[in-house]
Amino acid sequence: MPVWYGTNSGSSSSLTKSIDTVPIIRGRHRPTWGGGQGGSILVPCLFMMSLLTMLSLGVLRVGGIGNAVSATLSEKSQAHLAALSGVQIAYGKLATDKEYDGEECVPFNGSLSAVDIDVTDLGDSEFEVVARGTMGGAESLVRTRARVAPFFLNYPLTVGNSVILKGTSQILGECYVRDVLWGKEESEITGNVHAMGDRNVQYNLDGEPVSLDGYPLPQIGGAVFTNAPVMDFPDVVLSGLREIADASGQIYTGTKHFRDEHLTGVIYIEGSNARPYFKDVTIEGILVCDGVPEVRIEKGFFKIHCDDTVCQNVCILAPDSTLWVDPNAFIDVFGLSLFHSTDFQGCGTFTGPLVITHDLLTLPGSRLYCQFPSFMREYISTDLLWSEFMVVELGYEEL
Repeated sequence: MPVWYGTNSGSSSSLTKSIDTVPIIRGRHRPTWGGGQGGSILVPCLFMMSLLTMLSLGVLRVGGIGNAVSATLSEKSQAHLAALSGVQIAYGKLATDKEYDGEECVPFNGSLSAVDIDVTDLGDSEFEVVARGTMGGAESLVRTRARVAPFFLNYPLTVGNSVILKGTSQILGECYVRDVLWGKEESEITGNVHAMGDRNVQYNLDGEPVSLDGYPLPQIGGAVFTNAPVMDFPDVVLSGLREIADASGQIYTGTKHFRDEHLTGVIYIEGSNARPYFKDVTIEGILVCDGVPEVRIEKGFFKIHCDDTVCQNVCILAPDSTLWVDPNAFIDVFGLSLFHSTDFQGCGTFTGPLVITHDLLTLPGSRLYCQFPSFMREYISTDLLWSEFMVVELGYEEL
């Protein structure tokens, strides 16, 4: 049926134009005016439809390319994550086994990614770790350099049982303690305290820790962390040091008073009946006490400095001995010191880690000072056998 359009011209009505065929645009009937040919609107419409079709095909084509690019990026990302995971796997294995040399494995459950780990011992407790992660056709290569060191050598003071600070003490850095920590206000630990087990820590209104399991704390510059991991103290291998001492004639048994002496090398004291006394003595080397119940510093001084040509960064190994420091006596140590326990009545300065396998006791009037310079932390002595290590990353690069 044709559509008629009329106009009002005065009192009469006239027919303007009849259209037998009307193009439909967006659902509306629209006439053509002014002498144009009916149906000429089809040309731009067909052009627009062609253009839209081309654009649609282009979008579909780009979408396909986008999916391919997205898949490639995903593979690269998963390969990189696999390589990073390989590095962490290597660190975890080295923390318990310094003989670990690498492996091939799948780092993620349910993933098609894989990693090939290669570990090279560089000597001096340093290792190179190369992890090659793969996923589909993608590959990621990460190389690091790391040092393996005993875990608790982060602390200037490590104690296997209780710490009782009745004198004036200053521990510059962090402290590890398995059992009781008790200290007067005159004592200070500038860093964090790591306490083994589930402990009850009380704080004052300023948020400072003031007691641990009901025992008053010294001043704590850091925080008190509970549930610290259990640390195994090292086994000590003394046979090599004994041979050195024997060659130089410096093996002692029984009661021995060292007074006004300067000694070098390995000073080796052995036997449960041995009682070494030191007064105004210096040692450049290492003091070894094998099965000795007590080492006594008499009124005066005792100074010992490690000799790296003898035993690197270690100056006292006395795993069965109590260190007794008399009133008005002073001990000055440079290097690692290992004792069974201590009884401080005098003064002591320890530069390097002080390791006490049982109890540390300082009495009123005593002064104890512990510090651990960073340059002394990167070593492992072959005379100490550690069961657990920490891994410190020294270098990282993506190849």
